[in-house]
Amino acid sequence: MADSDLYPMSPSLRRAFHEVVEQHIYGWHGEPPEPMVSLDLKPYSISTICDFVNNPNFVPETMPDVLVHLINKEVDLSYPALTNFTYHGGAAYVAQIIRERQERFKARQAT
Repeated sequence: MADSDLYPMSPSLRRAFHEVVEQHIYGWHGEPPEPMVSLDLKPYSISTICDFVNNPNFVPETMPDVLVHLINKEVDLSYPALTNFTYHGGAAYVAQIIRERQERFKARQAT
């Protein structure tokens, strides 16, 4: 894909992803309901926001250090290291954290 085919992420989507990382991941362990975030006055689950941000058509943009730090605080050594510090990479990583937490919650409920 040529750089001219890429487009910037909207400021409202960027703010929504910041909210996911800054306010909803910490302390949430996968229990339903999944936290919701407002984007353009509509509610979306935190995993949906991550899916929106994890868009290869966006111009690669490095996340602020504070987001990288907050994301890294949410994982233990069993997770692979976050190596892609773009919003695209961060969203994919946070989406994986969300999925794994949901799976662990379901597994605990099944026992």
